[in-house]
Amino acid sequence: MSRLAITLVLLLAPAAAQAVPTGPTLLGGAVITLQRDQGDVHFGTFLGPTARVAWEVGDFWTSEFSVQATRASGQATAGSTHVDTTLTSIAGGYQLTLDILKKASFLSPYAGAGFLVGDMYMDVNAQSLGSSQVARGNAFYLELHALAGLRMNFPFGLGVRAECAFSTYGGFFAFQPSLGAAYSF
Repeated sequence: MSRLAITLVLLLAPAAAQAVPTGPTLLGGAVITLQRDQGDVHFGTFLGPTARVAWEVGDFWTSEFSVQATRASGQATAGSTHVDTTLTSIAGGYQLTLDILKKASFLSPYAGAGFLVGDMYMDVNAQSLGSSQVARGNAFYLELHALAGLRMNFPFGLGVRAECAFSTYGGFFAFQPSLGAAYSF
């Protein structure tokens, strides 16, 4: 009996793996952080490009494992001091989405949630009354996001994706619209 079970597992495992679409994904877009006041400091909008390289597994429930790079610039103001800040980050992440009509359909809306964990490098230039000070540093961060999008799937494995994520970095909130391509095989 155990030999039969092992034989069935060895025969069915490759078939099951091929039934679940997998493949690379490449997305690019923008990150837009909402303005926020924190005490006497006003943080303006931070804006910049973002890119994500990922690997997807699944058809109805899709897991995506990714690496994402982002660069956003903005300004904070405290009294008469203006602080120009550039944030550059690299992070690894995971997200789980529900492809509502599965990837087999031509148009498939999806929704899900995920997280990124990474390192953020900060370049700060403070200007006050004609003087300037530059500071640099890095910090660990955790970003949580919810997302929704639309996938257009072609029969030969290529797909085009448009999505928008709503993210939180601690007390800061950001929108992240992206457009990209995916390939399933």
